[in-house]
Amino acid sequence: MSSVGQSLLHLTDPGSSVVINPPVYPPFFSTVEKVAFRHLRDVPLIVDDGRYRLDMDELADAFADPSVQAYVLCSPHNPTGTIHPAEDLRRIAELAADHDVVVIADEVHAPMTLAGAKHTPFLKAAADVADLRAVAIMSASKTWNIPGLKCAQVVAAPTVVERLRERLPIEVTYLVGHFGVLASLAAYREGAAWRREMLSALDSRRRQLFTALEDMAGVSMTWPEGSYLAWVRVAGLGDDPAEVIREQGKVALTSGSAFGAPGVGHVRVSFATSEAILAEVVSRLGSVVAAHAS
Repeated sequence: MSSVGQSLLHLTDPGSSVVINPPVYPPFFSTVEKVAFRHLRDVPLIVDDGRYRLDMDELADAFADPSVQAYVLCSPHNPTGTIHPAEDLRRIAELAADHDVVVIADEVHAPMTLAGAKHTPFLKAAADVADLRAVAIMSASKTWNIPGLKCAQVVAAPTVVERLRERLPIEVTYLVGHFGVLASLAAYREGAAWRREMLSALDSRRRQLFTALEDMAGVSMTWPEGSYLAWVRVAGLGDDPAEVIREQGKVALTSGSAFGAPGVGHVRVSFATSEAILAEVVSRLGSVVAAHAS
C-alpha cells in the first residue's frame, strides 16, 4: 500500500478527496486518510443478482465533484473477488480523463484470476483514452506468497511518469529490499508452473467452500472470480459475525465491518488452505450458526 500512498501524495493536492468502493480492503481507508491525509469519498459496490459490481452512475457523479482528484480502484476486488469487465474499466478511464481524476489501480491480485474469468489490466483497457492520468500497481507478494519481501511495481501512464520520477523522495526507494527484488524476479521468470498448480488448487477450494455453504441456512457466499478470499454473509450473528464465530467456534475469520459499512454482517474467509482444514472451518461455522438458529 506504500505505492498507493506515495501516488496519492504526489499526484493529488492536500485537502482533496479520493474515491473508493466499499466493501474494500481495510488499508484503503487508512492509506487515504492517515498516509496521504486526503478525504474519503465512498462509492459502494452494488449487488446485482448476488454479484458485486461497480456503480457507474455514482462514480460519474463523484468524479464530477471538483473536490475529487483521485480514485483508488481495487481490481480484482478485495474482498468480493469481483473481476471488473473491460467495458467498465474503459468507461472509468473516460470519466476520469473528462474530470481530470487520477486513477490508481491496485492489481496485486490479478495473477490469481480463477478459471472462468478474465482480468483486463486497467492501463490496457484505457490504452487509447487521451489525457488519462493513471498508475497501476502490481506485486508478486500475494500470488507467490512473498509479502514480507517488499517489492511492489508501479506502472505509470505517460501523463504522470515524469511527475512521479521528479517528486518521489529518494528514501522511498529504500523501502524495497534486495531480497524482494530477487524474489520478484524469480517469481515472474520461473514461477509460471507453480502458479498454474496453485490456481488449480484454489479453484478446487473455492468450489468446495461454495458448495458447503450453499446449503447452510442464513449463510451466503459471493462467488469469487479472483484471489483466494471469499466474502460471506452470515445472518443471525449480529453486526460482527466474525467475533461470535471466533469466540464460540474457535475459528479466526476477518470481520466484515473492517471493509466499511457494507461489510456489516459479513466475514471474509481465506480458502488458501487444505481441504481438511477448510472442511473443519465450515463445520465449526455451521455449528455456531445452527446453535443461534435453534
